[in-house]
Formats: sequence, structure tokens, C-alpha cells
Amino acid sequence: MKNLLLCIALVFITACENPQKSNGFARGSKDSWKIGSQAGVNLVTELDKAWSSRDFEKMKIFFDDSATFMFAEGDKFNSVDGFIGHVKKQFGDQEANWTYDWAVAVDLLPGEGGEWVNAGFTSDVSKTKEDTSKIHYSEWYYVEDGKIKIWNQTRRIILDK
Repeated sequence: MKNLLLCIALVFITACENPQKSNGFARGSKDSWKIGSQAGVNLVTELDKAWSSRDFEKMKIFFDDSATFMFAEGDKFNSVDGFIGHVKKQFGDQEANWTYDWAVAVDLLPGEGGEWVNAGFTSDVSKTKEDTSKIHYSEWYYVEDGKIKIWNQTRRIILDK
């Protein structure tokens, strides 16, 4: 009887496991991408709040001291201060003018630390750029131990019709 109860308990426990959903691929890895954590998305969301309110000092707390930053225009920085300086220069005296469209976290190696967060933003530049209505930015953040270690940005220009 004990064995029967033990078997039933084991079947119940294994039947209740919820395997992590996955899809996609990454070159050089036999594993597919897994759904990442909400914590990574929350970190990027909080960074966006600080960035849009021009709180440059607060922005610094989201990044690892050895973080790497790559802008869509090709500018690259290996320090948080260099990155913040460039952001300030890009801002000038303008107000934040973008929408935070999405964020999703993916993890190549669950349980081994680190995940990627992809976030999308759309900036309305119709008043400042001739023939251009918006610019869409896609940013990738590599998050490990609660800090962003890599920040990479691409952009797509949306022309007026």
C-alpha cells in the first residue's frame, strides 16, 4: 500500500510540472530560447522611467560598472559615465518624446544566470526631421545579477507618406 501511495504521489508531482516554454535558436547553442523573468523587464521599465524624466544619476544605478553600450549610430562606450554623457548630448534641451511599446525577456540558459530583455520604443520626430514621422528603436539589454551589462540599440526610420 505504501508503494502504491508513493507511486501515485510521484505521478502527481511529475504531472504537475510546468515545463518552460521555448522556441527559436541561438547560433552556437544546442538549446532554444526560453521565456525570461519579469524581473528583467521590470529593471528595463524602471530605467525607462528614470531616462524619460532625465534623472541621469538614477539611470547609473541600473548598470554594471563594466557595462558596454552600443548606439544605433555606431557610437560605443565602455563606461556608464560615457554612456550618460552621450545620452545628455542627444537629449539637449528636448523633452522625452517616445512611447515605450513593449518589453520581453528571453533566457538561453535558465538557471545559469543572465537573460536578454528586448524593448521597443517609438519616437515622434515629425516636428524636427523633414520627411520623417517617427523613429522606432529596438534595444537589447543583457541583465545579470540585477544589473545591465550590455546595452545595444538599433533603429528604423519611418518616413512620411
